[in-house]
Amino acid sequence: MDGGVKVVLALLSMGALGGAFPATGDPDVAGMAQKLGSPDLDPGARLLAAADLSQAGSAAAVPLIGALRNGDAFVRRHAARALGEIRESPAAGPLGELLRDRESPVRLAAADALSRIGIPALPALAAALLDPDPGARACAAGALGAIGDPRATEGLVAALKDPEPDVRREVIHALGRIRDPRAARPLADALHDGEWRVRRYAAWALQQIGEPGESALIAALADANVEVRRIAAKSLGDLKSEGAVPALSGALQDLEPGVRRAAAEAAGQIGDPRAAAALAAALRDADRHVRGAAVDALGWVGGADAVGAICGALGDPEPAVRGIAARSLGMLSDRGALEPLAAALRDPDASVRGSAAQALGRIADPRGVDLLLTAMREDADVGVRQSAAGALGEARDRRAIEPLIALLGSGDEEPVRKAANQSLIRITGHAAFGWTGGMHRLWSEWWAAEGQRPSGERDG
Repeated sequence: MDGGVKVVLALLSMGALGGAFPATGDPDVAGMAQKLGSPDLDPGARLLAAADLSQAGSAAAVPLIGALRNGDAFVRRHAARALGEIRESPAAGPLGELLRDRESPVRLAAADALSRIGIPALPALAAALLDPDPGARACAAGALGAIGDPRATEGLVAALKDPEPDVRREVIHALGRIRDPRAARPLADALHDGEWRVRRYAAWALQQIGEPGESALIAALADANVEVRRIAAKSLGDLKSEGAVPALSGALQDLEPGVRRAAAEAAGQIGDPRAAAALAAALRDADRHVRGAAVDALGWVGGADAVGAICGALGDPEPAVRGIAARSLGMLSDRGALEPLAAALRDPDASVRGSAAQALGRIADPRGVDLLLTAMREDADVGVRQSAAGALGEARDRRAIEPLIALLGSGDEEPVRKAANQSLIRITGHAAFGWTGGMHRLWSEWWAAEGQRPSGERDG
């Protein structure tokens, strides 16, 4: 900016120009500023003026800063938004003052503008953390989090002692976004805050910071508030904290099902076999969501006893749990699960049969292929037949080629035939055909001419 603009900014900071739109020497900018502040124009025209000013660059900063003092909240809000687009650092101070505006939309626009200005706005925002107005303090914390510069950490940590819970939550959220390890210990202290929502935010922020926050999150599994315990378990899973496995195993016995479910999901994310016994015990939980999370986690955890425990879950009274059990067995690809999965192909629930078919495809045992061929031809449900046809491609057993080609010529539903076509491509490696009504003929001709020859002798 030139010296004349700096003089005007100084006058603005002293209030010498009040709420007027100061002249800039640029008639276009001055005209746009007048339109923005004109109460006689409709809101659409004033919005266009604000948009034009935001595109005018530095020349528009002076009238826009003046507009921040206008008596009309509409003008103040859109002037702040335009200044955020221009990103002129001299606007940081006046925008900081706007954080205590009586209108919430204006305060939010000012905070957003300051976050766009970025590092030059840090001093104004740090000062606003000490403002008497709690709304200004909360907006300042939010803007500091959006900027994400670690230089804001010290001021934000001090603001963890703010008397207002809403402000403390915004401060914690900002520290989580900044991810400065120096905040780990103060955030751990915030887990003892008297307001449970603050403790929940602190657990989330510690997860964002990572390893330095693990011990505090483990301790939070014993918090008096259920939501804090749940968030702590989830955060430990997101961190893949192997050190938390014993505590998470204990949390599988929490009185609240939401916590037990989160603990099971976290154990699955971590994938440590030490959790297998506790997860197997959770398969007897009274809550179906906990049982589902536990059997899913066992698929990720694995271990010597996991297959037997998951096979037992194929007899769960809830179809959703049985379906998850089948998928978990597919993940483990253990041939010891063949017989239980064969039984699951006769489950009364179609979704369970479909999951069992997919699992058999992943295990890729010849006995499983025979079961899949039968399911592809005979199951009453189109979704199960589709799953079986697709699973044959996963198994990649060439014995399935002719039955799959035959299926293409059947009157089965199109999704089933498309799955068969994709499986043929996966098994044979022959991807020359798209999806047309003549797939059966094309595959039959290819199979007769080329498909049965050794792959090195084929034309395509």
